[in-house]
Order: sequence, then C-alpha cells, then structure tokens
Amino acid sequence: MPLESIVVGDENLFDVLVIGGGIAGLTACIFCAKANFKVGFIEKNVPGGKLVEIKKITNYPGFESISGPDLALKLYEQATNIGAKYILGEVKLIDKKDRYHAIYTSDGVNRFAKAIIIASGTIEEQLKAKGIEKYINSGVSYCATCDGNLAKNKKIMITGNNYAKIIDSINYLNNLSSSIYVVCFDENFDFSEFKNNKRIIIKSGWKVEEIFGNDEKMTSVSINKNNEIEKIPTEFIFICNNMISATSFINEKKIICNSTNIVINDYNKSTDVKGIFAAGDVARTNHKLLVTAASDGAVAALSAIKYIQKEWK
Repeated sequence: MPLESIVVGDENLFDVLVIGGGIAGLTACIFCAKANFKVGFIEKNVPGGKLVEIKKITNYPGFESISGPDLALKLYEQATNIGAKYILGEVKLIDKKDRYHAIYTSDGVNRFAKAIIIASGTIEEQLKAKGIEKYINSGVSYCATCDGNLAKNKKIMITGNNYAKIIDSINYLNNLSSSIYVVCFDENFDFSEFKNNKRIIIKSGWKVEEIFGNDEKMTSVSINKNNEIEKIPTEFIFICNNMISATSFINEKKIICNSTNIVINDYNKSTDVKGIFAAGDVARTNHKLLVTAASDGAVAALSAIKYIQKEWK
C-alpha cells in the first residue's frame, strides 16, 4: 500500500519538517507557515538553539540590544502563533519512503515530510580551562564578530585550534580592542603578518590554563608553557576552536556532506538530494552570524516551497 494512503491527514505528515530550532530553523518555519504550508520543527533542547546562551546581542538588525533568550522567545512565538509545530526530540535518522522523507526521532514517533530543511547547527569544541563555565557570556565568547563590539577599547585574548578563525578574529578585533594577546598551543601557526603590530602579542606554544574574575565578569587569564605560568589581565577571551557539524542523523553523508561533515548546498540552499535543504551553521557558508543564519532559513524555506509546488502538483 502506498505511503500516502496510510498517512495522509495524519498529524505526523508535514509539508516541511525543519531539523533544528535555532534562528535558521525558526525563520524557515515562519516563512513556510506564512505561505500556508504545514511545517514543524524538531529540537532536542529549548527552542532558540545557541541564542538562549547569548547574554547580549548588539548586531542583529532592528534591535540596538536584546538578550539571546528574548530574541529566541520572539522567534518561537512568531513561528508557533502562525501554525508551526514544535516537536521536542532528537532526530536519529532521515530516510526516504516512497515520495516522502522519513524522520525517525528519539520519541519513537516516525514523521514524514515532502521536504526537509536541515538547520541542526554546529557544536563547538570547548576550551578546556578551569573557571571557564562561570564566565560564558561574561567575558568568554566563541564568536568574535558577534561579541567583538563589547570588547571595544579593552584588553582581550584570542585562543583556539582553528588557524583561519584566529586570523579572521585578529583582523576583526584589531580596530576594536586596545591590545590583543594571541595564545596558541600550535607553534606551527604563522602569525608573521602581525609582527610589526605592537598591540598584538603572540604567545606561541602556550595554552590557556585558568580564567579568573569576580562575580560579574572575567578579569584575567593564566597561561602555561612547559609549567611556566603567566597571568595576563584581560576582560574578554575569544575562542576560535573547530566546529563540529550536527549531522550524525544523515544517512547519505557521502552525497550531501563534505569531508568535515558540513552540508553542501547551493545558493538556493538545496542539496544534491531532492527535497532536502540546509540552512545556518550546519551548511556551507562564509559567515556564521545570526543575521546570515536567518537569511539562510528564509531562502531554504522559499526553495522548499518552490520544490513542493513543482514536484507535488
């Protein structure tokens, strides 16, 4: 019996299912719902994704300043008020069943969709340092372009294992901060282009040991090289570690992911699998910002709508 005759009209059949409830996923839901398409989003944590961990946002259009949780709530309410369905759960596998895409989740319920938008985001490799958890969003940041303006005219530190991100962060923060310490354990990283910049101090072969502060914010960082400890006064540390794409549920990785598990999409956010689209940090993108994630979600939604209108006449 064809799948359509079993599940049509069922609450677990959707036009579009979005995997991930961050800014890209919620934006996609808003655009799909406004077009009168049945859409749901699957999120294993609180809706909002990384937004809920951001204390203060100052680079999102329309808001001079807004907290991450507040922006997440506004997006969630906008999406659900116009019909998007929130599904609490973790996606374990996506597959193809007849014309539909099948989504298997941790709650044991199988759901089906004409199109899927993957917006599952990424997981950062965490910096292993004493005291770090206490100062997340109070001096500790994983995004220089998101939080760099908060460090204006202040002494800062950049560290991590991703060379390209470190270089980008140095260049972005150079005109904002009063001084920059670059602490990098890998001595093979080349920072010679900054050797004549007196405000940039390179500490190759060192690693961050511990972060200190008061009840409000961080105030200094201790670094270690061969058991030699140095304590550096700094109000912000920007961590530039490798990102791990959340794609473990994709059973067609060889088709739609590259060697680092980033989902490959085109300018329409389409992948090489018909009916599967990707948006936000999990996908190929030049800039990982809130505003670009929202843009990706909108484009992916419009592409999914166009696909359904063409393929499901």
